[in-house]
Amino acid sequence: MKLENDFEYVNCDYCGSENFRTILTSVDYYNNIPGEFQIVKCTNCNLIYTNPRPKKKIIDKFYPDTARYLQPQTPNFSGIFEKIKRIVLEIYYGYSNKTNLLLKIIYFPALIFSYNWIKSQCIPKYIKNGKLLDIGSSYGLFLYEMKNFGWHVKGIETNQGAVDYGIDKLGLDIVKSSIDDFEAAEKYDVVTLRMVLEHVFHPMDTLRKVKDFIKKDGTLIFSVPNINGFDARMFKSHWYSLHLPAHLTHFTKKSITKYLQSLNYKNIKFYYQNNDRDFYTSLKYLKNEKKSFVWIYKLLSMKPIRKLIIRPAIRIISLFNGTCRITVYANT
Repeated sequence: MKLENDFEYVNCDYCGSENFRTILTSVDYYNNIPGEFQIVKCTNCNLIYTNPRPKKKIIDKFYPDTARYLQPQTPNFSGIFEKIKRIVLEIYYGYSNKTNLLLKIIYFPALIFSYNWIKSQCIPKYIKNGKLLDIGSSYGLFLYEMKNFGWHVKGIETNQGAVDYGIDKLGLDIVKSSIDDFEAAEKYDVVTLRMVLEHVFHPMDTLRKVKDFIKKDGTLIFSVPNINGFDARMFKSHWYSLHLPAHLTHFTKKSITKYLQSLNYKNIKFYYQNNDRDFYTSLKYLKNEKKSFVWIYKLLSMKPIRKLIIRPAIRIISLFNGTCRITVYANT
């Protein structure tokens, strides 16, 4: 694929400065599209972003239909973690009570450690007859869950196959549209963008536009990769969530705060996710390129080590705000 004429240098989205310094170069480990891509830091405000970046006319090349996040999954809410989630939502979030007292007693010890985990899942407090808009809804699994929890839901998604699946298989209201083209016919109590903001060309414009979709004192919830997370620092150019060049902006807690405060969002709160997938995928990228890491990957991938050491360690790191994915709550 010839890409030389399909990339462009851009100014900083936050402050408009054209001055930057290169901090990292890497390749597309996710889709294996040839090329080397550059991440820079604005020397004025410290925003980190991909530069040069793909032009809009060719960005779809980096979103093949085979991408994992566009592959549908069968909804399944019967596992132990789903039971715990349901109980936590009933106790702390005002969701309708469907769990008997015995189960609540049985799972009570686990509930103590689940509050932060639930917050990181982008699930809002319940509002009776509440309306929720999910931007970048993929094939609709999150929307399907929220609908089952009692929300009136709507989604927008750019991939036609994902839209068709959400409509035909899950019975959801999803429209094919980009955030730039979408016009809301009503205001929503909650708007969610789950791992979306890093993909948009102008985060400032997106956050400004989304604010107009939300009712007064409504809630914006979004998640983004955290380039200051421990595994980003550990794996550097092999970090899974770089996703170059599809990820255009690489956020930190500080840069998110600047964006939201400049647009007068309030009550900004951060929660750190504790999934270990990013760690293992990053390690896989590294061992595929450097054979000396093969034995490390095999050792750390052993089920007892993953279950008893790695996962608990990542959960602890998340409690100290150090993991690689951030979930953000803010009010209008």
